[in-house]
Amino acid sequence: MSFGFGIGDCIAVIEVVKKIHDRVKDSPDQIKNTRQDVEAISAFIKREETSRLNGITDPLDRARIHDSLASCKRIVQGLQSDLNKFKEVESGGKGLRMKLKQSVQRLKWDQKENADTRSRMLTSLALLEGEFRRLDSEVLRNTNVAVNYTQAGVERLHQRLDTKDQMIERQNQVAERQAILDWICSSEIDYVDQQKALKKRRQRGIGEWFVDSQNFKNWLNADGSALLCSGRPGVGKTMITSFVVNRVLEKHNNDPQVGIAYIYCQFARQKEQTPGNLLSSILRQLVERHSVVPAKVKSLYQLSLGKEDLSPADLTDLLDIVLGSFRKRIIIIDALDEMQSSTGAQSEFVSQVLAIRQKFGIQLYVTSRTIQEIARKAPDASQMEICAREEDMRCSLANILKTGPLLSNRPDLQKRALSKILQIADGM
Repeated sequence: MSFGFGIGDCIAVIEVVKKIHDRVKDSPDQIKNTRQDVEAISAFIKREETSRLNGITDPLDRARIHDSLASCKRIVQGLQSDLNKFKEVESGGKGLRMKLKQSVQRLKWDQKENADTRSRMLTSLALLEGEFRRLDSEVLRNTNVAVNYTQAGVERLHQRLDTKDQMIERQNQVAERQAILDWICSSEIDYVDQQKALKKRRQRGIGEWFVDSQNFKNWLNADGSALLCSGRPGVGKTMITSFVVNRVLEKHNNDPQVGIAYIYCQFARQKEQTPGNLLSSILRQLVERHSVVPAKVKSLYQLSLGKEDLSPADLTDLLDIVLGSFRKRIIIIDALDEMQSSTGAQSEFVSQVLAIRQKFGIQLYVTSRTIQEIARKAPDASQMEICAREEDMRCSLANILKTGPLLSNRPDLQKRALSKILQIADGM
């Protein structure tokens, strides 16, 4: 007996039932999981919207984040609306009617569509998270830039403070150095200003014969040599000495291993030009050649608190120490005869100078009206006479007559006056 259904029809019905079962069997769990995801995502969006978005100041960044949040909110709201239709499926209620209603809602639940919606949600969240990561990266980069800038500012501040400390320390060192030099010898017995004044008075061509002479060249280039120059008053010994000082400084001024000192004796300063003061002046000039005051000199100054004058013994000791620190030493003395001779000051000073010359091989240059005494004590010294050369006198007088108010416009009278003066001078 047949009811109009074949075996194939039964199989087809079974397959349809199976597909429906497969479609709805996981509906309650999926609905529950989806609702949990939606609640978590909704809380996340609300938190980020109230905290993160308010901290973004750039308009473009705010617009991008706002769009991403709005997209996520729309998807969440759609899911929430759909989920509200299937509350009974999650409730697990009893009774035939509730069971039937739950079955119908399960049939309406589209798992594939739900999966697509969740996929879109995940994509939107990924974009949103990407925006946040980008902003976090920019914030970190800006923070690093700010930190680096701050660190650079701190380093610059430290450098300025270090520079200020160094300046203060340098000023203190300069002040102490000057105090030590003045303690060794008063600046009033310094001869630098006199050398500058003589250099300004120098006229081109005058005295060239002396610095070009073989005697002077031999002395200039020979360590430990001595050149003694004599001459009558007014022949230009002091001006010649200024040439010598200038030539020596030009040759050795940039060499800190060469100690140089010079003295211009003057009759008007006999009282202050004692052997002790002149040796102190030599010591001061030698110390000035050092960029740093020798330790022994500084130590003795600190012990005396800069108040007690150098004793003769301390002066001798310091001269030995400082002279010994140089590779080469040169001492130039002009007008030795201007020192007091009746009191023995001149003889004492000569003996002291020759003693340190013998001990350290000092290169010595001396001018005086007469040189018999020093020549007797230094038999190895070369001797040379300084006289008023006619070419020097002619050059000097011609310049005076040309620039003077009386004969500046009378070259004929200048020539006659020059000839007469040279005839009367006779080498003076």
